[in-house]
Amino acid sequence: MAKPVLGTVMKPVTVSKKPRRIPARIPARLLEQVLLRHTEDTSPEIRFFVAIIGQAFDDIQNRSIDPRICQSASAFVNGKGLDRVAQLVGLEPSFVRELIANGRSASRPETTVTSIGVLP
Repeated sequence: MAKPVLGTVMKPVTVSKKPRRIPARIPARLLEQVLLRHTEDTSPEIRFFVAIIGQAFDDIQNRSIDPRICQSASAFVNGKGLDRVAQLVGLEPSFVRELIANGRSASRPETTVTSIGVLP
């Protein structure tokens, strides 16, 4: 970086007035860990079914992907698909839905990120 010469004016650095919003996301892995704590067995099959639930949760949260994937994941969570998978894992479907709903609502508050820019 060049040293300023006496008598020259440097461009000011300012923080933008309008902050950029980035939604906080809860990782699906966290939901999977909570679900596994509530199961009696942690065999590979159980982990596989819990990963299916975690992937549906992640697909619902990730709005940047194809909307059809988000709709399909929502249909899975709200339909009989989640009922079957939760029962195979040994969990109540209502409990799993409650965790997913709480995770989604917890990911909605947005964190504020301010960008620093140089004025021309």
